[in-house]
Amino acid sequence: MDEEFLLVHPVAKFFSFLHESLQLAVVLELVKANREAAEATLDKLKDNRKLQAFMQEAEELCDWVDEKELFIQEESTRSLPSKLQKHQAFEAELAANRDRLKSLKEVSDR
Repeated sequence: MDEEFLLVHPVAKFFSFLHESLQLAVVLELVKANREAAEATLDKLKDNRKLQAFMQEAEELCDWVDEKELFIQEESTRSLPSKLQKHQAFEAELAANRDRLKSLKEVSDR
C-alpha cells in the first residue's frame, strides 16, 4: 500500500523526493568535510617530510663538520708541508660542500 500511495499521490512523491535530496545533501557535506580533512592531513605530512629531509641533511653536515674538526686537531703530522696539504684538502672539501651548507641555511631561514 505504501508504494502504491507514493506512486499515485503527488504530494507524497514530492516529500519522498525532498527526503532523498536531504539525505544526498548530508552525504555530500560529509564527503566535503572528509576531503578537507584529508587535504589538511596531506599538507601536514608534506611539511613533516620536508622537515625530516632538512633534519637528515643537517645531521649529515654536522657529522661532516665533526669529522673535519677531528681531522684538523690530529697532531700526528707535525710537518708544515703535511699541515698545508691537510688545510688545502679541507678547503677543497669545504668548497665542494658550500652549496649544501648554503641550501641548508636558506631552508632553515624559512
